[in-house]
Amino acid sequence: MPSFSQTPSSKQRDGRRAPPLPSNFTSIKDILDEQVPVGRQVCVLGIVKDFRAPIATGRTDHKCTVTLYDESTEEDNDGVNVNIFRPEKEMPHFNAGDIVMVLMVKVQKWNGSLSLLTNFNTDIHVYDGSKIPKPPKSAFAALREPRGRVKREPNAKEHEYVSWMYQQVDKGYIPDETLFQARTEQSLNVKEKFTLLKDVKDGKFADIIVQVVKEPYDLGDKMTLWVTDYTENPAFFHKTYDGVDDLVARERDGDPYGYTKKFNAKTAKSVSPDLSQQWNGPFGKKTMQVTCWEPHASFIRSNIQMSEWVRLRNVQIKFGHNSANIEGFLREDRTFMGKMLVDILDPADDAEMIDPRFKEAIRRKRDYEREKKTQLKGIVAEVTQAKKRKASLQEAEEAADSEPDRKRGKLNSRSRRKAKRAALEKKEEKEKQDPALDVSELILCEYPNQEITPLSQILAPIFYNTRIDDEDVKIQMPFTNAKYRTHVRVVDFHPPNLEDFAVVKKKGEYDVLSDNSGDSSDDSDVEIPNKFTSGSWEWRFALKLEDATAKLKPQQRKTFWVVVNNVQAQLLTNLDAKNLRADPENLETLRETLFKLWGDLEERKRAVEEARNGKLRGRKQLPGERPPLDSSDGEGNGGGKEPTLSQTSNKPFTCCLQQYGIKVKARNAQEANAGENWKWERVFSLFGTKIRSD
Repeated sequence: MPSFSQTPSSKQRDGRRAPPLPSNFTSIKDILDEQVPVGRQVCVLGIVKDFRAPIATGRTDHKCTVTLYDESTEEDNDGVNVNIFRPEKEMPHFNAGDIVMVLMVKVQKWNGSLSLLTNFNTDIHVYDGSKIPKPPKSAFAALREPRGRVKREPNAKEHEYVSWMYQQVDKGYIPDETLFQARTEQSLNVKEKFTLLKDVKDGKFADIIVQVVKEPYDLGDKMTLWVTDYTENPAFFHKTYDGVDDLVARERDGDPYGYTKKFNAKTAKSVSPDLSQQWNGPFGKKTMQVTCWEPHASFIRSNIQMSEWVRLRNVQIKFGHNSANIEGFLREDRTFMGKMLVDILDPADDAEMIDPRFKEAIRRKRDYEREKKTQLKGIVAEVTQAKKRKASLQEAEEAADSEPDRKRGKLNSRSRRKAKRAALEKKEEKEKQDPALDVSELILCEYPNQEITPLSQILAPIFYNTRIDDEDVKIQMPFTNAKYRTHVRVVDFHPPNLEDFAVVKKKGEYDVLSDNSGDSSDDSDVEIPNKFTSGSWEWRFALKLEDATAKLKPQQRKTFWVVVNNVQAQLLTNLDAKNLRADPENLETLRETLFKLWGDLEERKRAVEEARNGKLRGRKQLPGERPPLDSSDGEGNGGGKEPTLSQTSNKPFTCCLQQYGIKVKARNAQEANAGENWKWERVFSLFGTKIRSD
């Protein structure tokens, strides 16, 4: 190994000017100064100053890390880490002072630090530092044989630049051979501390991959986390679900989200409006409390919230203050002061690069959520049935205690016959006033025996009757969970262009699991959309529906928007979502299919849009953006605003609708009825409706 001591005049030794960095390469300083966007692929040249030897990743490949610097960073003694993932036999070998050319490597940001990450397109070329000649000679002879296939070899100009670079760079930052080899060997002596929570024990240290299941608690000089990997440890605190009676009552009253609970006189003062502070699971002995000191506390305070997945390293496990349950304690690393031991994990990262142990944690969460959902349904059904049996028993006892009254029985029979005749007469009168509609036979709808619900009844506000301070109070509910069958016609749609009815699918938390492709039903678990998946598309559009009651005049008919999700759009159109801008044939098929639903609405809408754009240029709407709501939660009168669209002549049809609520940002504290800064908003969606293809 040659000496790397730098003499003051070495850079001007031959008196010739060094050539510039090749045009297709990026300086390391530009990468570290964030002049290059994260995710972009770049080419870099650098000299080796540190190397962490390859270790197994748990998959078929290994990982090593080499630190490079160049002339742009030598004054700051700074470098960039290149994280290399490859099979062990294809791993390159590095010595201190080697020059490395890395082609098509991706810029990434990990825990606030910029680094480089190899991929399937990355080529790595290593020049032996001891064999690089003085410029202007080519460094070709110093190039080592690559380990594995390469897509591009360095050219003559790049070989020449390597010679210039080796002469120019200050080699005083390169450790000597003994120190370099000692550090490399030390990097292999990392003891595997990864442990599932079910296996953590008092007195041990562990690396854990967990999800934060409650908002972190700020104690000033430290932060407290509640984490789980969905395994169970008998030494954890037992979290129970105590809300069975409350859940049953809310299901019965049509208030499954507990909106009216804060109006209850007995609990109004004790119930916190911040729903995030309520314990939502997991239940049982699956959660561990972790107390984190600086420098980790500041990082957690700024970057981590409930539902985040994290990797915590070197967590001390011991019994907490109650001496009954074990907890975690994360302190500063005394060997490497300031070293961050908290990593944020993203389920939307490339599935090939995700730690398989992280995948297994996500899989356990999915299985737990499914089991929890099934168990809660069973508990509610069992408690409800038990209460029904109790009520029936009480009624039977009351009937046995009362004397039979035949006369009263006759009166009851007579009253029932009278009520039956009155209901029949009312039905006949209603049919006379509201003649049968000529509904389209091209649209099929589920639940044909379900009674038709008028749109006016669907849109009517729902009130909850309760007592506060011994007074009857009527509270308007923000929404109710209900399904309907009704007669409507389409008078508008959104987005304005059919090409935008399909959008790039957002990647959910469970999409990283290879066996999760079929989980796309309406009842699937909640996803955490973070990133887009290339090449995967889903339907996302909305329809504006108008009351099709025959007896109403056009200006009296209510309109409202309904969303159509991916699954229901597949049922409606019998088509899978694709990139419609790149698939004109599929776009035309969609247009012909929807013509059966809304007639010439698209042509009339296009004419209206063209006329409007000729007068006023509004802002451009993004594909998949929600339509503007009409008055009060999306309901309003259809007449007067856009007569060419609302006064449609297409046939009405029968469809199924469902009402539910979503959380949106509240404009002020008075609106916040779903926790701090959030409110409930009523939403309608289409389901169980199909356009005939024959």
